[in-house]
Amino acid sequence: MTLSTVAQELAWLYLAAPTLVGSVRDFAVFLARSEPEIAAAVVELAPFKCVVLDREDATLGASAITFEETTDDNRRALTAALTALAPAGGQPRRRSAFGYSPVLVGRDPRMLDVYDTIERVSHTNATVLLLGESGVGKEVVARTIHAESLRADRPFVVIDCAAIPPSLLESELFGHERGAFTSAVATRIGKFEEADGGTVFLDEIGELPLDLQAKLLRVLQTRQFTRIGRPVPVSVDVRFIASTNVDLERRVREGTFRDDLFYRLNVVTVRIPPLRERRADIPLLVQRILASLSRRNGVAPRWLEPEALGRLVSYAWPGNVRELENVLERALILARGPMITAADLALSDAPADGAPPRPEPLRTLREVEMEHIRRVLDATDGNESRAARILGIHRDTLSRKLRRLRGPVNGVRSEWRA
Repeated sequence: MTLSTVAQELAWLYLAAPTLVGSVRDFAVFLARSEPEIAAAVVELAPFKCVVLDREDATLGASAITFEETTDDNRRALTAALTALAPAGGQPRRRSAFGYSPVLVGRDPRMLDVYDTIERVSHTNATVLLLGESGVGKEVVARTIHAESLRADRPFVVIDCAAIPPSLLESELFGHERGAFTSAVATRIGKFEEADGGTVFLDEIGELPLDLQAKLLRVLQTRQFTRIGRPVPVSVDVRFIASTNVDLERRVREGTFRDDLFYRLNVVTVRIPPLRERRADIPLLVQRILASLSRRNGVAPRWLEPEALGRLVSYAWPGNVRELENVLERALILARGPMITAADLALSDAPADGAPPRPEPLRTLREVEMEHIRRVLDATDGNESRAARILGIHRDTLSRKLRRLRGPVNGVRSEWRA
């Protein structure tokens, strides 16, 4: 079967995100094609019963394209047709058409590099280090690598190095024997054993304490470790993926991160760009996120007015894709009409020039401490006993601090002074 280049791109887009809906213009902008080419491509794909063109869609106010569920036989036939049309010795057109998977979409060149690296590294056991700001989707990339690997049917275990208290982290990683310490009332396997045969994702690896860095290095080198309270080594077969939003090389220079661990982790590096650096991907991300949120929240699908979409594209997104999802979920639930307006988005006035918001001026420790005390006292209506419990200090200590700080600072009420 012969399909035009535009039909192939539209078909790969369907296979990646089969719940999209949008105007013909939306799809034309995303695929960098003309509207007549998009409409003709829909006709070409009619035998597969997966893409529908509605020329009188009242919600979108224009001709709309809707991706619909099709049968497994039709999906297999479509995939076979696209694979057969791929250039000899090359990759199918899907890589340049939409991205990698339903949760990794975009055609920015930097994202295409991410997809290419995922494909190259997935079928190996190489350790991967994911770099990027908070909210860019590092865990999504890690899960995609696992899902595309030979370990896909085995566990994918996430270890959040920043969220687990340092005192518990060693037990979480390696496990412990009954009686190894006071609260060890039963033997417990650790995350590494839990992941045997699969993938361990070390999220925010830069926050791992130095003493545990040496033990992790040994696991990376030997795939062996010992449980707390049991000297017998335990062997595991796991693949490691780590992520960080900090500059590990700088931390190595500062002496807070081991250089040998850094070199062991830094086998294959994937840099995930922030959303503000790939604004052209935002329209398709919006469609994918809104379709998913509609199903999850049980609400009718909505699209955005042009002004609202323009606001999303121009916004700086300091929180990246995670912030985009939060903004869209709130708007989807609270919007009163069939379309989401710019007012429904409730975006702050963050700069839209591609740079993250300017950081607040640096303050003294006294100012920071007093500001936090003020917030806690505000929340407790000036009750110093409750405030002290929240702050984790004795009430007398709080009283001394208030006396030492000499009365009201930044609006602390005078009745709080000791």
